[in-house]
Amino acid sequence: SWADGAILPAPKFVAEETSHSFEPVMEGALVQHDFVVRNEGDEVLTIIKAGSGCGCLTTAYPKQIPPGGEGKISVTVDTSGYGGRGIEETFTVNTNDPEQPWTPIIMKGTVKAVVSVTPRYARLHGKAGAPVTAVVHITPAEADGLRITAVKIKKGQYITYELTEPSAVSQGAYLLTVTNTKKSAGRYADLITLKTDSKVRSELKIGVYGNLSD
Repeated sequence: SWADGAILPAPKFVAEETSHSFEPVMEGALVQHDFVVRNEGDEVLTIIKAGSGCGCLTTAYPKQIPPGGEGKISVTVDTSGYGGRGIEETFTVNTNDPEQPWTPIIMKGTVKAVVSVTPRYARLHGKAGAPVTAVVHITPAEADGLRITAVKIKKGQYITYELTEPSAVSQGAYLLTVTNTKKSAGRYADLITLKTDSKVRSELKIGVYGNLSD
């Protein structure tokens, strides 16, 4: 910075990278990365704060970096709740660099779901009095991964269910077969909750929608 024609000493914040893409991880994993930052100025650099608005990201960083020195902003992303989609979180580094007080830095990557549910809903559409069933595939991402420990139906007035264990025939999926028991035409809705032993996805909720015609 300038004052009366003279250059005053000032810090200069430089990040070696402002974006990091991590390899695909399983949902629930903690992804950690160190962003190397330097002070290329001639005054002490103060990192006032480095954080984001989301609760999934935490940072640790040095409060000050001397002229010519470097430090690491250590970032950890909690991928819980991001299964089956990408994550891209921006955190902002605020320093006393007069030329660049705010610097956005990005962490991004793909998060694999610990379990996939296909289809998402059990739709029981057909003729009243005729057999009407729907099959939902619940596939753990890993063979020794998530296990279903209990099944609960919210109402159970018009449906029954059968749950079969994963097999080679089902390609490693649990099969949830939902059967309509309503004898007359009409619509209804219910909810099946599958309890699991996963800390990341302890419950799987599957909506049931019946629509029977005469």
